[in-house]
Amino acid sequence: MTTRTAADGCVTKLPIPVGLTHLGPPVRVPALPSTVDLTWIPTINDRTCKQQHTKGRQAQARAVAAAINSAPMAQDGTYNCPEGAGLGVVATFDQSPPVVVSLDGCRFIQQYFSSARYATSQTAAALLPLSPPTGTWRSALRLSR
Repeated sequence: MTTRTAADGCVTKLPIPVGLTHLGPPVRVPALPSTVDLTWIPTINDRTCKQQHTKGRQAQARAVAAAINSAPMAQDGTYNCPEGAGLGVVATFDQSPPVVVSLDGCRFIQQYFSSARYATSQTAAALLPLSPPTGTWRSALRLSR
């Protein structure tokens, strides 16, 4: 687990192996999930420092799963990413292992022991209806479209 700390004391934990893109088979989630639980991770600069939680029903879960499973694979190599502040969402489909979608920086989709994918406009469009009404997530998803 990676921990990033801001000067104001806000701690954001991202459960991903940062910097590793090729660890095994591609990130894959169940194609036909019944639900998706989303934990929205704030940036390290967020003064409230509060995660928010949302849940998607079957149709929403399947839209997010399809977007993740069809996202392009990240290529091997060294990345010079735009600066990221830890903004992201952790998606858990039914009882499968969680997937982290970074909403800033290189915008990787990562899962333990899996090769990373890139978050795309399709990923953003699937997540947008499930994003919290407050915080920076909604604006980050709109910029990704």
